Amino acid sequence: MFTKVDKIQHFLAFAANLTNVEVNQVVGTTLPIRETAAGVYAEQESARLTQAFNDVYFALCDKRPVLLAREHDASKLAGVYEFPRELRKMRGVLVRFLVDLCRPSQLHFNPYLRGFYFSGVRPVTLVEARPQARIPVAAAAGFERPTAELFGLDVIRPETPVSDVPQLQQRRVPQWLFLGHLFDEVILGDRVAMRLSGEANTSLMRRVAFSTAIAAGVLLAV
Repeated sequence: MFTKVDKIQHFLAFAANLTNVEVNQVVGTTLPIRETAAGVYAEQESARLTQAFNDVYFALCDKRPVLLAREHDASKLAGVYEFPRELRKMRGVLVRFLVDLCRPSQLHFNPYLRGFYFSGVRPVTLVEARPQARIPVAAAAGFERPTAELFGLDVIRPETPVSDVPQLQQRRVPQWLFLGHLFDEVILGDRVAMRLSGEANTSLMRRVAFSTAIAAGVLLAV
């Protein structure tokens, strides 16, 4: 999962008018298990990942007409349109990274690429109603403040509210995008990945047992 999409130029303009339903949608793709085939791994996997990335890019392009219609600030329209293009510029770097990350090796267990997804943050404004603070008034009963201070009296009157109407306060907080259904429905709900993980654990235990048996045989031979 790539979590710094908000660092890409024009992301905020593109994401500013997404609805609460849209920000919970998954942006990315789940890949089928790669079939073992003759040929150069890097070339085959690069072509497969490039096609998958292009599918994500075209899906974002399809959102542009809707988001452009929601944007009323003319200065941000270009950013809404350009963000998918800016993301596409990262395609070569991301594809090479994923190809190298999951490159098969005979020396260790190989990770398998089940998919790649994107996430980022946008600032949102929250409006909160807070009661106004009560202000204690220090004075002695029956005395004006100067008289009370003259005799060293300091009696605290009951706190009185400034107003019964709560204050409305605004604060900006970060909101994570595109994660609402990713973990529970996509990642944890991936039965294929769970099955492959179980098979990998079984294979690992077999290798450990086999290595232990070899080590024990060597010690007995000595």
